[in-house]
Amino acid sequence: MNKGKVVFLILMGCFSFLTGGEVNTGSKIEPKTTLITEIDDNRNFSAWFTRAQEDLKAASILIQHTLYSTALFHCHQAVEKALKAYLTNQKQYVPKIHSLEELIELCVQLDLHNKFQNIKEAVLFLDPFCTQFRYPHKTDIEFPTKDLAEKAYSQAKLIIRLVRFAQ
Repeated sequence: MNKGKVVFLILMGCFSFLTGGEVNTGSKIEPKTTLITEIDDNRNFSAWFTRAQEDLKAASILIQHTLYSTALFHCHQAVEKALKAYLTNQKQYVPKIHSLEELIELCVQLDLHNKFQNIKEAVLFLDPFCTQFRYPHKTDIEFPTKDLAEKAYSQAKLIIRLVRFAQ
């Protein structure tokens, strides 16, 4: 698959996020209702973690194509899904939230070795990128820089590596 096709597919996934996963049933738009119900199934760790790795890879490709705003969003998504993978692996309820601050607090409470406390600052650095550059009214900075995107990618990669070995 060529890179142009990959970027197109990534952007289509972003469109799905922007619509909030809503489904058009003809007469009206209804929210999609997908809840996590099997939190005690170890396959959920793999599902969440695989998606985290996919978002991290998407961020890398987007940085190469100078799509920094979307890359930052995918760094946030990668960390969100990795933290949810950890919660699932710890047999915890996975809240349907996007706040990395709230997710890291849940992980810190469960972590007996304080590894998540050590990455809390990196997680908090990424938290605003869920919306900060996706919508023009959310920031004073019109477009993020390559340096910011690369720093976010580096932090997300570090966090995902910790989650992989924390399970």
